[in-house]
Amino acid sequence: MKQKTTPILFFIFFFNVHFSLAQEIPLSEHIIKKTIIYDIKGKDTLRMDVMRSNKYENNHRQPCLFFMFPGSFAKGVRNDPRFNTYFNRMTEEGITVISIDYRLGMADTWKIPFTNWSNPIGYISAINTAVEDLYSATLYTINNKDKLYIDSELIMISGSSAGAVTSLQADWLLNNRKSLSNVLPSGFRYKGVLSFAGAVFTDFFGIKYSTPPSPTLFIHGNKDKIVPYNQWNFILAKFSGSYSLANIFKKNKYPYYLITVENGTHSVSADAMTAVYMDRIANFIKNFVINKTTSCIEESM
Repeated sequence: MKQKTTPILFFIFFFNVHFSLAQEIPLSEHIIKKTIIYDIKGKDTLRMDVMRSNKYENNHRQPCLFFMFPGSFAKGVRNDPRFNTYFNRMTEEGITVISIDYRLGMADTWKIPFTNWSNPIGYISAINTAVEDLYSATLYTINNKDKLYIDSELIMISGSSAGAVTSLQADWLLNNRKSLSNVLPSGFRYKGVLSFAGAVFTDFFGIKYSTPPSPTLFIHGNKDKIVPYNQWNFILAKFSGSYSLANIFKKNKYPYYLITVENGTHSVSADAMTAVYMDRIANFIKNFVINKTTSCIEESM
């Protein structure tokens, strides 16, 4: 597939998620939710919602799935009801879901004219800030695994749009031993990544992994003009989306599951959290994370 070079102003203007098809439903009556402060950074008090089903024993250690919300690194909340289909199903599967706050590095920049955003440096900084907060939440969870009844050997990360970018970026930084990941315990790695229309920002040399990445589920529309399905090139950076990453995974025999939504736009980032995709997501976790399959699977919808 031919690479695409996209002007940065187009990218900045449209890097915003829409939930036109996502339904607002309540959290399941079976979910027990606790809201915890996991860190305070300057004026920002960062909270996490820890959710698990009461169908399981309280003292039963569960796999953990973090969720990073969408919103262009400029807006969004951890407890938007449009995420609840996803939260409900994952907790039913016996997984503790943790949806977290993270600092919005583009919140102020978003208000100024687009002409001030002539390069991707602002977004790279915002992504790294979000990754830093995900690492902090991960460390808090590891340190409090006994209190939260978490299996610290089965921690996964997921996200939609900006949250998917954060999740993929976090795994890439960790598996290349970048300094930002030094806060995490030596030898720690995420056991799975679930990306709903995500991509990875790198320098011009592109994607490489010093150690194998986590098994990854990519769900992406091949007509996405907001986060690249393939790859966008900037003057000093590359933004590599699901198709581009899957090719690297395939070449190196890293386990992955790519779901390509034919003619799908960026709305796939929201659609992925609806009932249509829940069985596929649950099967990915069962097969790739729990049973540790080494398959490389591609599917079109």
